[in-house]
Formats: sequence, C-alpha cells, structure tokens
Amino acid sequence: MAGGFGWALLKASVACVVHAELPFAFEKPVSKTIAELHTRMAATRSRHCREGQLEQRTRFKRGHIADATDVYVEQLLDSRFRLTALNPAITLALQNWPFAVWLRSAPLVYPTLESLHIIAIAITFGSLWIVDLRLIGVRLFGLGSIDVRALATATLPWTLLGFTLAAMVGSLMFLSRASDFIGNSAFLLKMLLLFTAGTNAAILHSRGPLNPASLVTRGQALFSLLLWIAIIVCGRWIAYV
Repeated sequence: MAGGFGWALLKASVACVVHAELPFAFEKPVSKTIAELHTRMAATRSRHCREGQLEQRTRFKRGHIADATDVYVEQLLDSRFRLTALNPAITLALQNWPFAVWLRSAPLVYPTLESLHIIAIAITFGSLWIVDLRLIGVRLFGLGSIDVRALATATLPWTLLGFTLAAMVGSLMFLSRASDFIGNSAFLLKMLLLFTAGTNAAILHSRGPLNPASLVTRGQALFSLLLWIAIIVCGRWIAYV
C-alpha cells in the first residue's frame, strides 16, 4: 500500500512540475490524484481504527477469560487446603489424641505400620494380579492350564486378608497424621481409586461365575489391574506431594 501511495505521489509531482511550466497541461489529473489519495487515506485510517477497537475488545475479553481461568486454577490447586478447613477441629482432635501421638512418636511403631501396610498391599495385589491376568487371557508360565474358577476360589481368601490388613493398618496410619493426609491430593486420589476398585470387583463377582471368554469380564479384569497399579503409585506419591 505504501508503494502505491509513493508511486501516485511521484506521478503527481511530475505532473505538477510540467503544469508549472505548461499551464494548459495536466490541469485536472493532479487534483484528481490528490483527491483519490485523500479518499484512500481516510478509508485506510477508518479501517485501522475499527481493527484497533476490535483488537482492544478482543484483548479485553481474553484478559477477562485469562483472569477467570487463573482464578479457577488457583481455586483448584488450593482445594486440598479447603478440604482441610472443612472440619479442622475433627482432624486436629484425631491427630492430637494421645493414642495418635503415640503412633507417630514411638520410635518403632510408625515404621512397623508402614511395613505391614506394604506387605498387605503385596498380598492383595499379588493375588489379584494372578486372577486378573488369567481372566485377560495370559497363558505364560502355565497360567492358561489353571481353571479360572478354581484359581479365583483359592486366591480370594488371600485377597480379602490382604485388603483387610491394609485397611486396618492404613486407618492407624491415617489416625496418626489425620491433618496431613486429609489435605494430601495423592491420598485423596488413592481413596477414590480404592473405592472404584472395590466397586469394580463387587460388580465383577455379582455377575455370577467368572467367564474369561466374556469381553466384559476381560475389560473389568484389565481395569482392575490398572486401578491397582495407580493405587500403588498414589500410595508412594503421598510422601512427596
């Protein structure tokens, strides 16, 4: 656009010089060129003004959206602290209970609880792992030759034993540091995953005898494996969040 204006002005200036020497030449083209340039400049200025106003409105809207997004993210990140504030008196009362103080302050008690919790999780996941792999259709190391119903019947008591032990020991660990755990996002996610895993297992066993040929059963078995892997990962991340 600037080149077009410059070329038009150059031609107009040449015409002006010629008109100054020869008044009868280029009487109207110069004035017509100046009028056209003025019209084009006015139109361009008007368009730029509209674009500038539109850009300002867009920036204004984007600023409001960004501010709202920042507020939402900040609230989401601070949700664990709001969860702590729901019932601070209850969590503090639990944590300051003499028995809870003893659990976390005695030299060997809390490390023993952690060890028992890991053993209980190993029993639970180990027994579930074998059954879920068999349901999915894995036949490695002779697993395919074992009847799935007999395998589930043999391992189910170990699964329940490990889960019960993990729940009891985990409750004691939570009691010792209630205020810390209730505000820990990894712990809250672990509890949600545990509830989901329990619901999935209840639905699986409520549908009757286990059938490895069923796609639904295979999907639930795979879902169970993924859930328990995520539960173990969240359990390890509790100390680092």
